[in-house]
Amino acid sequence: MYKPDKFYVFGLLIFFLSIWRLSEAQNYELEMILQQSEHDLLTSSEKYSLPDSITILNIIDQKQKELQKQGYWQVVLDSLYWEDTSCTAYFQLNTLFRWKNLIIHNVDKVLLQEIKFKESHFQDSPFSYLQLEELYQKILSYSENRGYPFAKARLDSFQLDSSSSSISASLLYETGPQITFDTLNIIGELSIKSSFLANYLRLGKNQLFNQANVTNISERLAKLPYLREKRNSEVLFSNKKAYVSLFLEKRKANQVDGILGIQPNEEKPNEVLLTGEVNLKLYNLFKSGKTFLAKWQRLTSASQLLDLEYRHPALFGSNLEAGLKFYLLREDSTFLSTYQEIKLSFPLSLREQFQFFINFKSSSTGSRFQFSSLDSLPNISDLSITSYGVRYDYQKLDDFFYPRKGMRINLEGGVGRKRIATNPLLADSLYEGLVLNSSQLSLRGNLEFYQPIFQRNTFYGRFQFAWLNNQSLFLNDLYRIGGLNSLRGFNENNFFASLYAILNLEYRLWVDKESYLFLLFDQSFYERRTFQEVQQDTPFGVGVGLSLTTKGGILNVVYALGNERESAIAFQNAKIHVGFISRF
Repeated sequence: MYKPDKFYVFGLLIFFLSIWRLSEAQNYELEMILQQSEHDLLTSSEKYSLPDSITILNIIDQKQKELQKQGYWQVVLDSLYWEDTSCTAYFQLNTLFRWKNLIIHNVDKVLLQEIKFKESHFQDSPFSYLQLEELYQKILSYSENRGYPFAKARLDSFQLDSSSSSISASLLYETGPQITFDTLNIIGELSIKSSFLANYLRLGKNQLFNQANVTNISERLAKLPYLREKRNSEVLFSNKKAYVSLFLEKRKANQVDGILGIQPNEEKPNEVLLTGEVNLKLYNLFKSGKTFLAKWQRLTSASQLLDLEYRHPALFGSNLEAGLKFYLLREDSTFLSTYQEIKLSFPLSLREQFQFFINFKSSSTGSRFQFSSLDSLPNISDLSITSYGVRYDYQKLDDFFYPRKGMRINLEGGVGRKRIATNPLLADSLYEGLVLNSSQLSLRGNLEFYQPIFQRNTFYGRFQFAWLNNQSLFLNDLYRIGGLNSLRGFNENNFFASLYAILNLEYRLWVDKESYLFLLFDQSFYERRTFQEVQQDTPFGVGVGLSLTTKGGILNVVYALGNERESAIAFQNAKIHVGFISRF
């Protein structure tokens, strides 16, 4: 028979006694009574329930300081009464001082308008230190962000009228010398044009000094994958010039990687099919921050994908970024789709970016003669679409490549004109009821967040969605989902969808600063709506993975199982993705 250890029993007893004592602990009650003077009746009272007497004393001290800031300069803690666990504090407020007027000297009217200064806020209103400090801060902040980092503001000729308890004062403002930025100084082993980096950081030569741009240097640099700060930047002022020095080092960001996919061969059940993918990412081209991205992928034995993109920041020395994109997809012998996009982006704030784009998509069937004997429309067609749209991007991550905290949001909407070309080998009657020229609406979104859990764990979540709305959709119109970047446990681009929502969840255990193990779960819903049919399903995937950083590069291994309506989870259908990313 099992006999519990005596130390174990004793420990349980101590634990339950502690819980009982905590439950029996009494809270302290505090009541603060505010009186205008010692002869006045109750003006107002405030009651609190607090854990201990030390907190009571802190609350009383905070209240006295708060009343002084509200204009009761002569407030007095008149008395303090204790009775067991209750405390009553009596405050004698005395005179409430009010503003009579505040006169401002040497301040430009434009500045006052920008900070939304109103004289009425300083006339016959309670005198408040906080209000005055806020005014100081607004004036100085406006000045230091417009070329005057040494501006000063102070009260002058302060007058107190004791008979009316009113205050009159003058605010004296001195701009100090006007400061402009000089050439940016880059210290470290990094090949990059200082003119580009100065423009990116908003520190261009001969521009007016801006303290906000100086403060944001580290966060802006953290968005560039090809460099990192060795230490914080420095600013030196001399002869009305600001000299900014950056201490930077090169970070391996350029990337070449390949992924090997092993999956069952649907045409030959007893064999496996190898699929391949190659990615090329080149950053800081021509030492001016330009980017080139290329991706080639073999989806099946007869399908291929090519994706090219070029990004040109600081267009003509401005804050604008231009981009070009080309995409080609050949789906067996059924259709060939191409996509071209021109985009123009500009920053809304430090973390936000807005983008306009125009894209052109065309899709053609592999061979029109294969449809000559059909007595109904096929699920693919020759078509073309010209769309216009906007994108919104928000990003705040603690690291570009290995984020552990932060979030990223991408939202996109577009509207275009779609034209369907009829097949001359098919009867015109088959196209009856089909709208050949129509408007098409598209919406897409991507929301990611990283939340650290304890010291070496991170929870990662991503929600992706897209919706395509048109009354005459064909299969080669639709989005493609499935695979390593969307729904793991399935072949790349396995599903056609006019509407989808995917939730990706990962629990990451960090082995070191740049390597981690993870568990994954992907849940999705998709709808395939065409002019012929409507299908829906909720496939999901589960698995494990490893991202291991070595001297030669990054090894990625993912093992995932997928479940959908037509096939349940089966280990023989598992998807294994092995990839190696070489950075230089």
